[in-house]
Amino acid sequence: MKKKYYVFNFLLIVTGVIILTACQNQNDPSNGKVLYLSKIKTNGKLTTEYIYDNSKYVQRINTYDTLTGTINSYNTYEYTKNNKVSKIHYFNKSTGTSQQYMSTGLYIFLFDNQDLIIKANYYTSETSTTINSYSVYVYNLVKQCIKYTNYNNDSTHTERYSYVNDYNGDDRVKCSYYNGSILKATFNYTYDDKVNYSKNLSTTTILYSPHNTLTYSSPDAVSNGGVVDTNGGVMVAFNKVSVLSYPNTSTFTYNSYNYPIKQTMNYILKPKKVDIKDFEYIE
Repeated sequence: MKKKYYVFNFLLIVTGVIILTACQNQNDPSNGKVLYLSKIKTNGKLTTEYIYDNSKYVQRINTYDTLTGTINSYNTYEYTKNNKVSKIHYFNKSTGTSQQYMSTGLYIFLFDNQDLIIKANYYTSETSTTINSYSVYVYNLVKQCIKYTNYNNDSTHTERYSYVNDYNGDDRVKCSYYNGSILKATFNYTYDDKVNYSKNLSTTTILYSPHNTLTYSSPDAVSNGGVVDTNGGVMVAFNKVSVLSYPNTSTFTYNSYNYPIKQTMNYILKPKKVDIKDFEYIE
């Protein structure tokens, strides 16, 4: 992944850039150089900041309001003894005059004996003792996630949605979203052959590709009833779930170690909309 993605009670956000983990192999384009993503700026303004401990494990991720330059929300992380993410705590700034940060969710991950996530339980807040919904993961023989299914934690454990992943080598090239057996949206991906900017993030939970996404398209989202917004996104709603995606094509500029330092995104559904992202790293 891996995609770092967040599943909230009624909204799943799917972006063209997915936070992923990379496989170490003999063809490592970084030539063994380890860099850690520290900041992302969009159109010159800070949007995301990664805070590490001395061992380079992410402790907190801040998301900034680009209008005010202040932290709009943040996540904190806990790890297992094998350094896998065990909990993600979500906090958003309140809308009242106090402007305090309120708990808006908690994920707790369960692992199998191969350290693969097999279940994620979602709580609506830090203080909640009841699982609101949960997700189940299925893998192929090479430990790639091939299916993800989300359920309500009700008396019948109703399936809300699922998605199925297809791979070409290390890269996920297709993701298909289902409402039961009904296909609702398909997302296709192509990649470069360089180092994914999030390669060394300890917060990665699921492996989708070691590379950066060049094209992210959805050929059927609009025809399946998706609504296009002013920012170039398309939302497909079903079964009290909304899938929001931003189909785009990207070009990258890289540093000498083949990590991207700049991404230019052109939105397929809004051809005149262009976003430029800058990536900063620490060693």
